[in-house]
Amino acid sequence: MMASINPLGERARRNRWWHTAAAFTAGCLLGGWALGAGAGAAGLLVAEVAGVHGASVACRVVLGIALAAGVVELAGWPVPTVHRQVDEAWLGRYRGWVYGAGFGAQLGAGLATTVTTAAVYATVAMVVLLGAVGRLAEATAVGTVFGLFRAVPVLTARRLHDPESLRRRARLMAAGAMPARLVSGASLFALALLTAFLP
Repeated sequence: MMASINPLGERARRNRWWHTAAAFTAGCLLGGWALGAGAGAAGLLVAEVAGVHGASVACRVVLGIALAAGVVELAGWPVPTVHRQVDEAWLGRYRGWVYGAGFGAQLGAGLATTVTTAAVYATVAMVVLLGAVGRLAEATAVGTVFGLFRAVPVLTARRLHDPESLRRRARLMAAGAMPARLVSGASLFALALLTAFLP
């Protein structure tokens, strides 16, 4: 998303970057909030219908999902996903705040576009399971924070005012892909370990 929404591109489209970035961030927060509230409510509904209650069951499920996601991350396996990206035609069709908010909402929701990391599925599972044990406020908070983190690449593009700085950032992000995957996998194993010791 940083390649689409950055000061250089926004200037070329005669938009103010900070307007678009603010709308993108708001969209990410709204999408994340919707993910947390919706998935949390779905978890609560499933728990009620299935008659499954208690944190113990939820913790065991989180343990399994976190372990599986950690293995997928560390092995570098592709994750199952829809192959859909945001519609870049919006960039030339709408005002910056419109496509900023629209792109942000889709990315903040987590599952509306291509999922490239198993950590997204682990997050959604955690939100569902928080809902299943009746912690809807926490489920919504996790979703909202997830949405906020989806806005970080665009927000850190604030100083990219020329093509070379944009290329440097792209190279830096490409070089960081493998370390990020390793950190993600290790974090998922840490989550699984923590969950294993919960009552």
